[in-house]
Amino acid sequence: MSKKGAFIYQQIELTTAEWADNATVYPASVWLFERLENGKFNMKLADGVHTFAQLPAVMQEVKVTVKTNDATTYILTITTAGGKFDTPNLRGNDAPVPSIDPETKHWKIGEEDTGVVAEGQDGESYDDTEIRNALTALQQQVNTLVSGDASSAIESFNEIIAFLANVEDTDTLQGLIAGLNQSIANVQTSIPTKLSQLQNDDHTVKDADYVHTDNNYSDEEKTKVSDSLRLKEYVDVESLEALPSSPYNLRFVYTSSTPQAINFSDMESVPEMQEFYLSILNSSGSDFDQPIPNGSGWQSEESSVTLPNGKPTGVSLKKEHGIIVVRV
Repeated sequence: MSKKGAFIYQQIELTTAEWADNATVYPASVWLFERLENGKFNMKLADGVHTFAQLPAVMQEVKVTVKTNDATTYILTITTAGGKFDTPNLRGNDAPVPSIDPETKHWKIGEEDTGVVAEGQDGESYDDTEIRNALTALQQQVNTLVSGDASSAIESFNEIIAFLANVEDTDTLQGLIAGLNQSIANVQTSIPTKLSQLQNDDHTVKDADYVHTDNNYSDEEKTKVSDSLRLKEYVDVESLEALPSSPYNLRFVYTSSTPQAINFSDMESVPEMQEFYLSILNSSGSDFDQPIPNGSGWQSEESSVTLPNGKPTGVSLKKEHGIIVVRV
């Protein structure tokens, strides 16, 4: 004789519209099925106290995916047998606060029931103390391994991975170390120890610390010489309205008393911190005023300078922070 006894399985299946009009309280353990229009079912288990509408659903294949996640918006898409719905924005000062309904034990977003049963004891918040302690212990182990510098450890690990990428399966660590030691020994052996072992066919000094006392100029000294020669270069320009972007000295001669506006042919080509000395000779036969630019891209404390007849007048031009500064 069976000791398990007899079991009777009972279920009731109605459509959504039929359940809406059904206020029957069914005995406990009776399965209640709601047939949806999409062909799927919502399941509830009667408890002998509540109607179908009051009973919580037994969720099937609940899926939660992230729909939007950026600096201001965090929205989830929740899929149940009844279909999909999006949560309100969970990020920001106006975001609804998630909570647990004390009766249904479902998660709620604001006032909206998600239908998702809250996990844990009576829907209480999950205690993550154990996980936090484990993470803290793991962090301490990593810090001990890398002497507290995780950034350096990551770089070192990446270097090791890059090195091992070229290592064949047949290579052994012992063989690689032996090869490195042999390479180091070969380099040490090849280092000259006597002057006779040096090749110095061009008869120049190879020592980087050597102090030059003859005509062997250093790069820094050559630059100084080049800069000093640049100050001696000059070019005669035919117009003040289209000055070149080099060299340092520019010269212009007025043959009439009609003033020209000072400008460069290409302002963009003038290097930053480039300085020019513009010498203007008045050979017109009379004194007159030379206008000084002070508009967009220019800066000057003077609006003009008087050019005396028969004499040169110097004007300094220098590009600073993208602006040509004029001094007279």
